[in-house]
Amino acid sequence: MLVSYHGTPIDQSLEIVAISDHEWRVCDGRIDEADASRLLGYVEKLEDRYEVLKLVPPVDVWEDFDCLAAALAALSERCPRATTAAA
Repeated sequence: MLVSYHGTPIDQSLEIVAISDHEWRVCDGRIDEADASRLLGYVEKLEDRYEVLKLVPPVDVWEDFDCLAAALAALSERCPRATTAAA
């Protein structure tokens, strides 16, 4: 489980699965694996940025971030089921 990225804490409820060496699927680990609503989105590293496809309404939102931790935080913050872990 990814607990931090370059010193930035990562929401402990996120399930981060590497699809390749530069792509990740992000789920809410508190939701049953059989429930499709657990899928929060995808993160892809493109050169010097991380691109996020958020699958929580509105689905068609693409955003760019400068680090993986920021991309994961955005997925966590925008999902009502996932909240940022307290320090």
